[in-house]
Amino acid sequence: MLGPVKLSEISNLKPLPLSAVRLAELSANRSSEIEEFTHVIKYDQALTAQVLRWANSAWSQSQSNIYDLQTAIVRLGTGTLLKLVLSHHLMDPLSKPCPGYQLMENELWHHSVGAALVVEHLPNFVKPPIPPAAFAAALMHDLGKLILGRHLGHEAVGQQITNKMLNENISYIASERALLGTDHAEVGAVIAETWKLPEALVKAIANHHQPELAPEPVTDVVHVANAISKLIGLGLGIEGMNMEVSSKAALRIGLKSDQIQALCALVKDDLDNTQTFFLPQH
Repeated sequence: MLGPVKLSEISNLKPLPLSAVRLAELSANRSSEIEEFTHVIKYDQALTAQVLRWANSAWSQSQSNIYDLQTAIVRLGTGTLLKLVLSHHLMDPLSKPCPGYQLMENELWHHSVGAALVVEHLPNFVKPPIPPAAFAAALMHDLGKLILGRHLGHEAVGQQITNKMLNENISYIASERALLGTDHAEVGAVIAETWKLPEALVKAIANHHQPELAPEPVTDVVHVANAISKLIGLGLGIEGMNMEVSSKAALRIGLKSDQIQALCALVKDDLDNTQTFFLPQH
């Protein structure tokens, strides 16, 4: 149930290009071959040119010019390739103000990047391998706010949700569901499904506030990444830190409470290089 949200609003949101969707699918599969990534990109002239620019930029630290697409992909690595492609397409919508959530320009983007950077650093703290789909899911976990934020800006609905949250001592997302019949996680999952993204990403976005509903590694990682991004002050907005953080999710991925401070510090340090990391200058 999407409550006040119309499917037409979701379809009007500029979708990810098919090449980006296919790259997300390949990245979610550990057995994907480099040739498959090359095959997807080579038919997209603009993306091919962009990948070559990335591979030849000072950011990539390439010692010689690269003119071959497959060599460029090898130079970047498939993980970095996906990060750059997704960021290239998502930075614009996620950078816009989201007044319904009291998020200023760039605040939702910084929160999304913060969550993605948590995923990047988690392998330094936990032993179980981080699922390949986790980075993309973390970067896109709050897509639903792009749509639902429009409704929160009407007739002081956002304030009503906040009042209910405070008066009944419930989470912000639970208050969303109670008053709107849906929440930003569900709307985000519908967006991801409409874009035909891998099922693992759709589930992680849908349940990033309630990992116990789908206790799978990707969902657990995104739940923790969202919480830590907020913990360091990114994208708080009207929601603030009012969210239920699942200790079971952290336990399932192997993250201990005494590691969180060090993880926060690493992500904070990395944020200074965000623009270079995601959208290198050419």
